[in-house]
Amino acid sequence: MLFGDTYNTTDIDFLLYYYTTNSQEFDESNQDSKITYELKGPGSIVLKMPNLETLNSKNNKIKLDDLTVSLVLTENSKEFEYMDSICYLSKKIEIIESKNLYKNYSININKNKNEIEINKLDKNTNYYLNV
Repeated sequence: MLFGDTYNTTDIDFLLYYYTTNSQEFDESNQDSKITYELKGPGSIVLKMPNLETLNSKNNKIKLDDLTVSLVLTENSKEFEYMDSICYLSKKIEIIESKNLYKNYSININKNKNEIEINKLDKNTNYYLNV
């Protein structure tokens, strides 16, 4: 998949890994795989992701530095229905980056804390997201 002038497979590799693992390769019962959140005030939220560094397969140990974490955020509930598609997410990330769609938000991704802080949200708007 081409992004700009470079060839990048990190995101897709992880998504494919995530969607193709099974109980023999990934023991979900030992993993906290839910994203939770904490409201920090009007227009501010912190997403708390599971510990990404503990994800194991039979052959790989994923390190935080090996992962690219991307946030896809929308106000459109219909668009949210497509967020389980690798193709859709890949194209959406490309559009977000090329059109600078998140310029009005403040987004800080802290992989060491497994957190994404999002500020400057409209408190009267519903947001739908995928990480």
